[in-house]
Amino acid sequence: EVGVGNGSGRYLATAIRRPPPPAAPPVNEIDSARRREILNKVWCESISMKAPAAEPARLYLARRGLSVEAPSTLRFHPSLLYMDGDEVLGYFPGILAVVLGQNGAPVTIHRTYLTAEGAKAPVPSPKKLMAYPEDQKIIGGAIQLYPATRVLAVAEGLETSLAVMEGTGIPTWATVNAVMMENFVPPPGVEQLIAFADKDSPSKMHPSGHGQEASKALVLKTWKRGIKAMAITPS
Repeated sequence: EVGVGNGSGRYLATAIRRPPPPAAPPVNEIDSARRREILNKVWCESISMKAPAAEPARLYLARRGLSVEAPSTLRFHPSLLYMDGDEVLGYFPGILAVVLGQNGAPVTIHRTYLTAEGAKAPVPSPKKLMAYPEDQKIIGGAIQLYPATRVLAVAEGLETSLAVMEGTGIPTWATVNAVMMENFVPPPGVEQLIAFADKDSPSKMHPSGHGQEASKALVLKTWKRGIKAMAITPS
């Protein structure tokens, strides 16, 4: 409030009218619809990991030392477009995995670009998330490789998650990266969460390694939710 003279030597208090806060920018419905269309198209073009044409994916997993059969939640795409900015670098076979949000709804697709021989494709980023609709939230979610049970494990990458499942028999979900690891929210019914951390090198921003810090942060948040949790880091 401010004082305003009324001609009699007295001052009256009047409220300053402030403009309302700016409204949140509207969701671009055209872009979101187009992104949904592309996501659905890519997924519909995929085939089972057991199909003969999916041999590059099976070779890739075998090269990583994995003997566990790929879960049905993973799919194979014979010819994935790879874009580097606005430049098309080519088409490559690849592994697809749907990333579900905290609410269990599909958000986007994770792609692992490969060569026909089962190696990582010679591109700047062989692992990429597809663009997703602006009204979808990815934080808190993960790639749900296997149905969750009372005990659930999480790791960052697909390969690490499959290795954990093969080595422990515990259903394991992939959080894609350290940021999503830290913010993962266990689904209802989980009584214990085990976070298998990536052993990242120390950096200026992450003195203890990003993967280790993320897994420890997740454990603390999970305990606060009333769920038992622990983190495991490779020796």
